[in-house]
Amino acid sequence: MKKIKYILFALLSLSLASCFKPVEFDPGEISPYPVLVSRPECDSTVKVYLSYSHFFLDDGHAYKLITDAAVTLDINGVSTQGVYVVDNDEAPLSHYFFNVRPAPGDTLNVTARIPGCETPVTAGTRIPQLADYEILDYIIDTTDIECCYFKIRFKVKSHSPIDYYSVKFFVSDSYDSHDTTGTLWSTDEAYFRQVFFSVNDPIVNSSDVSSVIDGDDGSFYDNEMVFTSELFSGGEHEFIAIFGKWMNSDERQRNISQLPVYMHIRALSQDLYRYNLTRELNSDSDGILSEPVQIYCNVNGGIGIFGASSLRKIHLTTPRFEHFNHGNTYYYYKK
Repeated sequence: MKKIKYILFALLSLSLASCFKPVEFDPGEISPYPVLVSRPECDSTVKVYLSYSHFFLDDGHAYKLITDAAVTLDINGVSTQGVYVVDNDEAPLSHYFFNVRPAPGDTLNVTARIPGCETPVTAGTRIPQLADYEILDYIIDTTDIECCYFKIRFKVKSHSPIDYYSVKFFVSDSYDSHDTTGTLWSTDEAYFRQVFFSVNDPIVNSSDVSSVIDGDDGSFYDNEMVFTSELFSGGEHEFIAIFGKWMNSDERQRNISQLPVYMHIRALSQDLYRYNLTRELNSDSDGILSEPVQIYCNVNGGIGIFGASSLRKIHLTTPRFEHFNHGNTYYYYKK
């Protein structure tokens, strides 16, 4: 459907080209906004990134970092001063570092006082409780000689009427360099690959007329599933996630039941959920023929996001084997 829209737009542009005349546009002086980005996570040190916004018509694409701010982090009423850390390899990763590790339930407030700015940049968030989950079944289908398929049935239990979550899957994409037999998988997470997976469930499906025309059945298919507990029945819900992994000749020699597969289930604050959702909708918008989705912001005195999360990493073990895939390549191929 999007292709049809772009074709029609191109034809219309050509037909009206003679009617257009250049119009000079002078936006005047655009003052940049302070940008604060931080996603504190339970049991991890906190990093706060500060820069100035970049007007899209300005020359160049570099963001100006804010290196001289006084940044404080308040956790449950106790304040800590941030230390600016310079990353010599990648300047955009320079940040204000706080040697504190918040726990689930902690309330966080950040304040950045920037020289030249009359009002401080402030934001607040709360570390959510760890997600309550249960792995109900873990199945591997090895009947295809080129690709193995994985099916994970899991349950998520909410703590309140509306909780916010995201789910990702990672698999080892390398072998153990110290293994002389050539049969062991690497357990180094640096070599894990995030996979695309499908979930055919009304809670996460988002089919519309255009997707039906394009042949999409409406099932979720991406590398991160973001959802809420609003439609859970009895405070819990079961999901079935399916993905595939192409197997080369070396990988087929290894024990597939020992392949490191991890599920990351992350509980999100409402602010972080809304930020992630609107950012995804913005990137998926047509751009030319539709108004871009405004990305959610919860920062006062500037723009950005200060949203928290709590992560569980679940190592999937002891799979059972069953033939469940019947030639639907949708599970491992993205259009």
